[in-house]
Amino acid sequence: MVRSIVLASFLFLSSLSRAQEYLGLYLQGSKIGYASYETVSEELDGRKVARSNSYTVMETKLLGTAMRMTVESSTWTGPDAKPIRMRFVSASAGRTQTVKVEFKGAKAAVEIANQGQEKIRRTLDLPNGSVVDDPLRPLVENGLIPGGEATFYVFDPVAITFQKTEAKVVGPAGTKVLGQDANGVLVRLKDRRVTLNAFLTSKGDLIKVDGPFGIEMVPVSKEVALDPAKNATEIPDLALRTSIPAEPPLRDGSRLSKLHLRLKGVDLAGAPSDAHQTLRREGEAWEMRIHPVSTPSGSGKSIKEVGQEQKEWLASDIYIPAGNEAFKRLVKEIVGNRTKARDAAEAIHIYVHRRMATNAGIGVLRDASEILQTWEGVCRDHAVLMTTLLRTAGVPTRLVSGLVSWDGPFFYHAWVEFWDGSQWVGVDSTAPDFMLSASHLKLGQGTVEQAFTFSFLEGVKIEVLSSARR
Repeated sequence: MVRSIVLASFLFLSSLSRAQEYLGLYLQGSKIGYASYETVSEELDGRKVARSNSYTVMETKLLGTAMRMTVESSTWTGPDAKPIRMRFVSASAGRTQTVKVEFKGAKAAVEIANQGQEKIRRTLDLPNGSVVDDPLRPLVENGLIPGGEATFYVFDPVAITFQKTEAKVVGPAGTKVLGQDANGVLVRLKDRRVTLNAFLTSKGDLIKVDGPFGIEMVPVSKEVALDPAKNATEIPDLALRTSIPAEPPLRDGSRLSKLHLRLKGVDLAGAPSDAHQTLRREGEAWEMRIHPVSTPSGSGKSIKEVGQEQKEWLASDIYIPAGNEAFKRLVKEIVGNRTKARDAAEAIHIYVHRRMATNAGIGVLRDASEILQTWEGVCRDHAVLMTTLLRTAGVPTRLVSGLVSWDGPFFYHAWVEFWDGSQWVGVDSTAPDFMLSASHLKLGQGTVEQAFTFSFLEGVKIEVLSSARR
């Protein structure tokens, strides 16, 4: 999940680079890449348009594995600055994903090509508001007046949705740029995932952008941008740098049956409160009790019954081609003559856990068909594959994202929940146990967009109040 977080941040950050040719990307002081930008004039369908091109490179580690990712993006806009066409090409570890968007009237036609798999096509309704390529443009054009505000939408090529963004000119403020004091005008940009602080000159030129987890984007020379060693210390590990410590530290989280936490410095109003976990606000803190549901072997309703109850969670979705022939054949092999939804889910969990290999160097979000061919990836790939297999088997399933602690701090993570006829039951195929541990803290659930778009817990403090083991 942490790849999605950092990638979404950098895609948003790179959209702020319009007045700069090169920007350095830093994570907690370590240079991990760069972004370049240019604007050219050309003709599109017989009319003159502006084409904005950006190229972002990120080189880091995830769980000790080297990860390099590149994102090429282009946006064609007309004289009114409204987007006509967008194109994003993400590449990592030999995988490539291309997302194309065509704006036509009140609709946006999206086409996703994922590593040679069958193209995915979706039509999105344009939001009731402006879709912009440069989030800072509306405020810069108004003169960066303190207190000035704007609301608009930015296309997210990861979740394939339009993210509502609120921008506000805070006013003059100081900051540090690569250790040196600087002054500028602070503009705060916020969507459901992240808050960014952009520092600009009075003319609107970018000085610096601060993102979550110590992410920074700073204008640099071409020489500094292209030199991987320039201003670098060590290559940071994203999983470690974005982990959240608990006090006291949790030990052997996979054996926890109950967990009681207090979280400070974060608003959890949007997090699920259900059979898996209950949330209660206590002043400025949140108390969370995690009590995963279990379902004994042979219990619950039949596959046919649960499918009739939760039909919406059986359908194909972006990256989840439920019901295609390859998945049908595999599900028949795995599930056999099992008729209970719970037993089918356990069989699929065992199969995926044993078969999937870890490859933390893959940075792009992939379609389940590509995962099926390679049988490697990380937690998000497990979740996408599990969802596709379970839905193909006729078991309603939704994606879940959040945090997990195996031994010590909490890490961003993804898993699934299936419907057994009376409750949603969590399953994590990265772990050997079918029963979910209480060290799984949910932040989002549902579709790809709903599960993978949530507020990052930057600056949160987690206190362990009590725990129980199996």
